[in-house]
Amino acid sequence: MLKTGSKIIYSRLAYFWTFVFLCAGLLFVFFPDLVAQSLTGLGKFLYLSGDIHMPRDNVGYVLGLSLMALLVFITFQSARYPERLNLYQGLLISKITSTIFFFVLAISHGSSWILPGLADGFVALTLFLAHYPLDLRPAFF
Repeated sequence: MLKTGSKIIYSRLAYFWTFVFLCAGLLFVFFPDLVAQSLTGLGKFLYLSGDIHMPRDNVGYVLGLSLMALLVFITFQSARYPERLNLYQGLLISKITSTIFFFVLAISHGSSWILPGLADGFVALTLFLAHYPLDLRPAFF
């Protein structure tokens, strides 16, 4: 069970990620090519290989958008009810899964795919650290 201080920290962070996911989802809907080109451009700037593509004419794109909408909802609900462990666990499962598969894509399609993997991994890490009970954290946190 989260203590009051941890609840406040976690809730604020989850609200922040809700806003970020909502903005990202809207970018994916209205400007998917811009998102892909921006990530590819950043990858090239960092001397990473490969191009990131977001084709809009397949089932993966539609499923991705529907899951992004669900992610926004679950994150919002988790911020409102931080004591509901299943919402928090669902967020971690989502972000860890996407991190793993972005790294798989980096191996098979070019290292630029590491960028979204690092982003999702960072989200998972921040949610974990914010939710982890303050009195159980190692001293360096």
